[in-house]
Amino acid sequence: MGMQQSIWARIVRAVCVTAALTCASAASAQRADFVAPPLAYLGHGLMCQIGPAEIVAGEDTVDGEVLRGTHGRRAFDVITARVPARTGISFGVLVDVPAAAGYSVMTGTVLHPPMGADGRTVQTWQIEVIPGTQQYIGYGMEDAFEEVTGTWVFQVWGADGLMMQHQFQMVPDGLTPDVDAVCRKGPPTS
Repeated sequence: MGMQQSIWARIVRAVCVTAALTCASAASAQRADFVAPPLAYLGHGLMCQIGPAEIVAGEDTVDGEVLRGTHGRRAFDVITARVPARTGISFGVLVDVPAAAGYSVMTGTVLHPPMGADGRTVQTWQIEVIPGTQQYIGYGMEDAFEEVTGTWVFQVWGADGLMMQHQFQMVPDGLTPDVDAVCRKGPPTS
């Protein structure tokens, strides 16, 4: 009987440890890899369609432009860090910039596998900060040449250095059933 209790105790302990790790993993799923005050990380994910945006000059980007949109005013369609290489989607992070932060401009950076004719791996752009609001920092997939699989890292830089960093994995289109379940049937109209 003592041997059976020992085996059952081990099984129960293993189940409890597995459950705890699973819960911890789920809880950390919406955390940035790095975030520094005063910035507050609110989440990450993707939107099935690029939302309304103004095109502005982006001198240090592959195609020379930046989409400045209203993404922060709507929810992500899918909460994920695994993104399909698919033209038309937008993915990134949502942060809160407190009014007392004192920033009017920050710099967004995305590091990614080689892209475009020159094999560029880093793009940067200015983020006009509206203190006391949520800011979306992301990437809209407008052209097929942007569909490069691998690790994509978003960073936000302020006057004091790196303020936020979050990593995404871009995978070949068709390998994200969670995204396909939402986006292939037509994106939500949030």
